[in-house]
Amino acid sequence: SFTKHLTTPIKLAPAQVREWEIYVLQRLEYNMSMVTPMHCITYFNGRGVVFKDDSWNGRALIDKIPRYVQKYTEFFANLCMQDYLYQQFSPSLLAAAIVYSARHALSVAPLWRPELEELTGHCTEDAHQVFLKIWGLYSDTFPAHARRTSASPKSVTDFEGELEQPVQPVTSA
Repeated sequence: SFTKHLTTPIKLAPAQVREWEIYVLQRLEYNMSMVTPMHCITYFNGRGVVFKDDSWNGRALIDKIPRYVQKYTEFFANLCMQDYLYQQFSPSLLAAAIVYSARHALSVAPLWRPELEELTGHCTEDAHQVFLKIWGLYSDTFPAHARRTSASPKSVTDFEGELEQPVQPVTSA
């Protein structure tokens, strides 16, 4: 068996190791030349998915946002890799929707731009449809985070009706 050789003190020639690696890849039917969503995301992030005139929470971008977008794209890519549902999409479309998701999670506006359409080859509508599936998985997996991200309050009036009883002032004893 294949694993029997791994526990014996026999020295292996590099050619043997390579032969076994090829055997395993063939048995798993793994295509080493296949493009994955992570390849696309790496390319997109390298070209830039945040632009000078983007805004963050209605304000000018801060220097950290591009780095956060990159971290969020990696997070959403890892999340998608855990569900077979996402294998139905082309790697570039899934990567585009992941970029869309990262921009949404960080409140970067606009969510999709002509530059992103040109970079990814996918229009807003296509990216948005896959984004909805990604955001659904994210919301199911991390409900508290998804709620906070999707509905950031804009003013105190956004909290109306959330308190069942009026807040009582604290009195000193």
